[in-house]
Amino acid sequence: MGLKAESNTRERPMLNKPVFRPELILCPTDFSDSALVALRYAQEFARCFGSRLLVIYVDSIGAPPYFTTSQIEELVKSIKQAREAAQRHLAKYVEDRLAGAENIETEIVEGTAVSSILRIAKKRNAGLIVMGAHGMSGFNRLMLGSATKRVLHETDCPVLTVRGGDSATTIPPSITRMLCPGNDLLGRVPFYDQLSEIAARPLFRTE
Repeated sequence: MGLKAESNTRERPMLNKPVFRPELILCPTDFSDSALVALRYAQEFARCFGSRLLVIYVDSIGAPPYFTTSQIEELVKSIKQAREAAQRHLAKYVEDRLAGAENIETEIVEGTAVSSILRIAKKRNAGLIVMGAHGMSGFNRLMLGSATKRVLHETDCPVLTVRGGDSATTIPPSITRMLCPGNDLLGRVPFYDQLSEIAARPLFRTE
């Protein structure tokens, strides 16, 4: 990465250099192509940093307010069976697409997309969230695109959004350049130190 800065003779206080080394990376999925590309990037980040990877699917199915007690009981039974099947499907989905990967967990989370992602990120102390920029739409689906925008605005955790479609799902993740807008270099020294730490990892083929 070609970062150049003019030397400055003015004294400045020593700054503690933050180190970007996430212990846990959270990757929500809705099984769309964009989410698959994000999953591959999440795996590469986890490999580069020696992080654990947690892949979640948010299930927001609930009982309508007009259901009777017996209908609710039947629905709860059906939902339990469906979630058990969803957990098996999620585990197989990840295993098939990230063959040989280690330190990966999968979890079906009950609730709405944004609140569930934020809750799990905080509960598990995620160091990075990796999400697709666009998801699949439909009734009771994880609307990943709109969810990503809200997560970006509502979390304190670093978020990596990934774009990609059919062609990107088979291409190994690689980053060759990082654009870092900013005109106050001295005030951003810790931030640039973080970027240098990231760029030194094998995933990044910087120029």
